[in-house]
Parts: sequence; structure tokens; C-alpha cells
Amino acid sequence: MRTQEAAAALAGDEVATFVAPLLPPTAPTPERPRRIGFIRALFLFWLLPKRYGPHLAAGSFRRAFAGHVVAVFLAAVICAPVMMDSAEGWGLDEVRGLHDLRMAVATFLLYSAAASGGTGWSWFSALTILGTVPLLELAIVLLGTAMMPFAAGGDSAWSVWKRSVKNAYWATTIVIPVSAYGTTVYFISEGYDGYSQPESVEFTAVIVMLLILAAFAFLLVRLLIVGAHEYVGDAHGPAFSPREPHCDECGYLIIGLPYEARCPECGLSVRESLPGGRRGGTDWHERRFSARWFKTLVRMQGTVLRGVEPFRQIPVHAGIGMARGFWWGTWLLVSVAQLALLRLAMPCISAWAELKDGATVGGVAPITYMSMPGIFEAAMGPIALACLAAPLVFQAGMTFAACIWAQWRYGVRDYRVSAITCYYASPLIWPVMLVSLAGAVFAMPPVGPWLEYSYSWTLWGATSVDGWEVVVLALLITLPATLLFWWLRLLKALRAVRFANV
Repeated sequence: MRTQEAAAALAGDEVATFVAPLLPPTAPTPERPRRIGFIRALFLFWLLPKRYGPHLAAGSFRRAFAGHVVAVFLAAVICAPVMMDSAEGWGLDEVRGLHDLRMAVATFLLYSAAASGGTGWSWFSALTILGTVPLLELAIVLLGTAMMPFAAGGDSAWSVWKRSVKNAYWATTIVIPVSAYGTTVYFISEGYDGYSQPESVEFTAVIVMLLILAAFAFLLVRLLIVGAHEYVGDAHGPAFSPREPHCDECGYLIIGLPYEARCPECGLSVRESLPGGRRGGTDWHERRFSARWFKTLVRMQGTVLRGVEPFRQIPVHAGIGMARGFWWGTWLLVSVAQLALLRLAMPCISAWAELKDGATVGGVAPITYMSMPGIFEAAMGPIALACLAAPLVFQAGMTFAACIWAQWRYGVRDYRVSAITCYYASPLIWPVMLVSLAGAVFAMPPVGPWLEYSYSWTLWGATSVDGWEVVVLALLITLPATLLFWWLRLLKALRAVRFANV
């Protein structure tokens, strides 16, 4: 009788009163992979990663590597006119045919032979040249490995790794449009030689070029994140097999227990561990598509920073797209907050720099760093780009470490569980980014040089420490502390979801 009731519970029968021996798979049957034409993938993958990426990632390593090699070769061919036009000394700028090309190559070889005869053998130079290609290929493999959490689709860790690395190889096809754009910009700029352009036109052109480069950078990130986001292929992996039900709190096997009973180990109601129990979702799940989603997103930042209670409510076996949406919303909030703080700091630091301009340190030399016009404004560009990119880098590294740790330490074989947890734990990045921003402002000109030359202390009677070194030391202490806070809180979140059945 107990077996019949358990089977009925597995089938969703309302009459059943006992927990089933197995719960159904948490992921639907995946789509069958289809073959994408090589030429189409080579030229269109960077535009349609969601459509082509999962099927290309399910293909062979041979095709992925071939796409990478062909893309690099085509990019070199596209950039060849630029290199030949700008080359000097070897006659490449005068190549007009095959004979001229042979003569230019011969001139290069003779020049290299003559130059090498007057220098000694350098193992470092030889190893650097010979090891460039293997190191670049290794870098692509490591990049694909680091992006494994973004490829979590319910399959095994080995399958996730293979799909992620193949996606990283296919992502290198973006060098084709990038090289075409660079070559076009080069020859257009060459056509304006000798003509004076208004400063407003030059400034606008620079801004447009930077925006286009930023768009390509965004597309590259999108390729790496979205290209292998979905698993296609045979239904093999932890998410496609039935699983035994455990207590959501302590992991006790609750097979056969009445729905109205409590866990013998921790006392949690059996119903709370099953679908329809306490993992019904947070405010973000209920109001994501409502007009109050932004208010809910902001409130969730504080809720996650205060404790791990939200991780006892979120469903972690489904809804990875919703979790990614929460992460992108957090990234947007963090980026806007950092840029706003930078914008508020600019006039204050500029006014302070003008006030200190020409000031002396101990009556010696004036601080010439203050005399450089717009130095802080010039530094704002790199800092602003870092504000946009740093959250992505920190999140990718922390998510990768959490997935590996959860599999090894907590037995969480489904990477979706760890990835979803990390997405909802993304507000823990706030202390890291604020400390990094403060360190960047105090370490860069004009504040950094002023601290370096204006303040100095002698420690232990011999060692001298200036103000800039104190700032760097404080950054080296506080930044690891914020990362440690993030990591320890993330471990608590992973422990809260490791036995989840929903």
C-alpha cells in the first residue's frame, strides 16, 4: 500500500499522503542538437549567440578549434593591408604583386639574419616566441573553464566544461568584424591626412569609435555568457534523472514519511521540503514583471546583505533565467552607483587640485602633478570602464569558485543550483566595489601624487612610508576583507540550498 501511495505521489495524485521514493527530474527533456553550417557559424555566431551557441557547443572540439583558427586567419588577412601600409624598412609599403612580396620577405629574412649575427642567444626570447601560440590557446581554455557556471544546463560537470570551452573557441570569431572595423577606420582616417578638422568633429569621431569598441566588448561578453547557456543533447546529467527527496534543512531522507509529519532530525515540516513548501520564491519572483520591479530589486539588495534567509525561499532547480535577470539588475545598480559617485567626486577633486596647484612640500619643489590640466578628468575614462567591467570579473571568479567548492564539499552536482545561488548572492559585491572605487580615486592622480609627496612617516626608526603607500596598504587589507565577507556569506547560502528539492 505504501508503495502505491508513493507512486501516486510521484504522479501528482492528490490522494497520496506519503512522500514518494523519487521526485521527478528538475529539467525538461533537452532539445536535440542540430548541425549549424560552418560558414554561417563563422560569420553569424557573434550576432546570434542564443540561437546558434548551444548547438555549436554541443558539436565537436574539431569544429570549434577550426572555427577559431579560420577566424584568426581571416582577421590577419583583413588587417594585412593596414600592416603593409604602415610598415617601414622592409619594403612592405611598396608591395604591388607577388614578385614584390617575395622580395620583401627576402629582405626581411636577410635583415633578421644580419641582426641575429650581432647578438647572443637568448633563451627567454626564444621561449617567448615559441610559447606565444600555446599560451594563447591555453588562455582560451582557461577562459572557457572560468565561464563554466554560465554554461550550467543541468548536465554533468564534464559536459559543462566541454561545452564552455568550445563556446570560448567559437567566441573568438568576433575578431572578424573587429578587424574589419579597425581596417575601415584606419583607411578612413588616412584619407583625412592634411585636412584640418574642427575639434568638435574630431571629438565626436573619437566618441563614436569608443562606443563601437565598447559595443564589441559587450558582444564578446555576451558570447561568453549566453553562447552555451542552454544544454542540448542527450538527457544525461543530474537534472534529467529522478532524485531522492531530502529534508530541505538537514538533508534527512524523507522517503515514505507522511506529508503532515516533521523531519525526525531537525523538526522541519515535511511539506516545507516539497514543491509548494517554503521555496515558493521571494518578492523578486512575484514582482519581476510588475511596475514595482525596480523597488523590489533595490529592497532585495539589502535583504541579501543582511542574511541568508532569502536562500531558504528561492527555488534553485529552475528559473536560471530569472536569476540571471536579478544579477544583471544588480550589475546595473552597482555600475550606476559607482559612476554617480565618480561624477560627484570630479568637481570636488578638481577644485582641491586647483587649490593645491604649485604647493610645496617642505619648501622644496612644487607639486607639478597639479599643473597638468584635466589629469583627473583624463583618468575618469579608464576608471569608468573599470567600474563597468570589474563587477563582471569579480562575479565570474566568485561563481566559478563557488561551483567547484559546492560540488567538492557539499555534493551539489548540478551546477545550476550553485549558479542560481551565486546570482541571487550578487548584492554581496557592493562592499568589494565601493572599496575598489575608493582605492582607485585615492591612488590615481592628482590625489595619489599629493599623498605621496605631502605625507611621510618613519616606522621602527628606519622604514619610511608615504601617504600613497598607506592608501595602497589600506586597500590591500580592506579589499581581501570584503572578498572574504562575500565568500563566507556565499558559503552559508550554498549550505542553505544544498538539500533543496525545488
